[in-house]
Amino acid sequence: MKVADENCQQVLFVQAISLCVKYICLLNINRLVILKSTFHFRSYC
Repeated sequence: MKVADENCQQVLFVQAISLCVKYICLLNINRLVILKSTFHFRSYC
């Protein structure tokens, strides 16, 4: 039973890391989009 618990913890840990990576990637993409939009806005003005 102890081995199964450790496996479950490892799976949860990996899932948490993948979620964090996805969240960070989304934040970076949003930041890039905002930077691009502000740059276009400045060039139009």
